[in-house]
Amino acid sequence: MAIALLISGALTALQSISAAAGLPFSIIIICMCVSFFKSIREEYRSLNYKKEK
Repeated sequence: MAIALLISGALTALQSISAAAGLPFSIIIICMCVSFFKSIREEYRSLNYKKEK
């Protein structure tokens, strides 16, 4: 399909399809980053709590 769009000269259509296909992946990556930073913050608090004892 991508080759057919390039041959027909519909580069903007190909770019739009690529952006639409990548959107769900970017949302998942953003959620993973938020989860990672929450986990790091919780681990840091846990280590500080153990040091205070």
